[in-house]
Amino acid sequence: MRDPHKIRIFLWLAQRVSSGLGHELKHLGTRLHLQLDGAGDYGICFERGRVRVRPGAPAAATAVVGLPAGLFVDLCGGRAHFVTAQLTGQIRAQGEGHGPLIVGALFSHLHAAARERGLRGWAARSLVRWFHQGASR
Repeated sequence: MRDPHKIRIFLWLAQRVSSGLGHELKHLGTRLHLQLDGAGDYGICFERGRVRVRPGAPAAATAVVGLPAGLFVDLCGGRAHFVTAQLTGQIRAQGEGHGPLIVGALFSHLHAAARERGLRGWAARSLVRWFHQGASR
């Protein structure tokens, strides 16, 4: 499934959640180019504790992580696991070695939030369910 609307919503939410991690991310200066085959390119930039997610490749990317859009949706919906996809060659990486770790953390945070109680847990569970409904690659 190649649903750019779902992908944009996930990345927007990832930016909102990650913005609360400013203290932990203040020393990270990474410009990640996320290539989603069939759904476009996105820039995830970490600078001075701020996270920005934008459509299109960032200027002077320090890391590039590529994967099929269908796999991205499957990772969000819990039908696939990031480490397994990486070990089986479904995820491509170039540049800074922590690029794939950042992308994997996006999925980890989503699924950890889905296990929480309350409104945050409900919102994350709803998002995971919505992605899970999408057709697999």
